Amino acid sequence: MARKRLPDSLMWSSGVVVTIFAAIYTCACFTERHCSTKPRHSEMKKVGMRVVQALEAYRESHGAYPATLELAGINASCGDNCALQYEVMHGGMKYRMYLGDIIDDGFSLVYDSESGWYFDS
Repeated sequence: MARKRLPDSLMWSSGVVVTIFAAIYTCACFTERHCSTKPRHSEMKKVGMRVVQALEAYRESHGAYPATLELAGINASCGDNCALQYEVMHGGMKYRMYLGDIIDDGFSLVYDSESGWYFDS
């Protein structure tokens, strides 16, 4: 018994449909994994507020901000997927803190002790 061959147009369109569904599924899976591992700015700000409160308490008792967060005993971890940097300026009278990374996260959430929170992108 001989098998009938499907028309080329039907085989081509079936292949296109399968390819499109595979591409959509792959993108959805990548996006879900990518988004779930990246910190959201609200989560970063929560961590940042905890650090800001600890820094303000330190300044109240010592008269200046610490040279490093470690010197003040501040745990500055914001998770595996979040970068946090702290820099003190003007002899400990001012500081700036950066949460996130512009290259990796697409933005950086910044806290300046004089002007407060802002985004850098």
